[in-house]
Amino acid sequence: MIAFIADLAARPTPARRPLMIADALLPVTLGLFGNSLNIGWFVWALTGIVAWQASHALTARS
Repeated sequence: MIAFIADLAARPTPARRPLMIADALLPVTLGLFGNSLNIGWFVWALTGIVAWQASHALTARS
């Protein structure tokens, strides 16, 4: 995740700035409020965050 944010920060464009904010806030939000989730929901939320970041990393490189 750190490398992905660093890559986007190196080439900021107006279209990517909201994605940079979302990519930083989603894991932080899950870390802060994840303890109130059932373990199954936590795993699915974490999987969704990783998929979100991977999809943007792949589209940023193409």
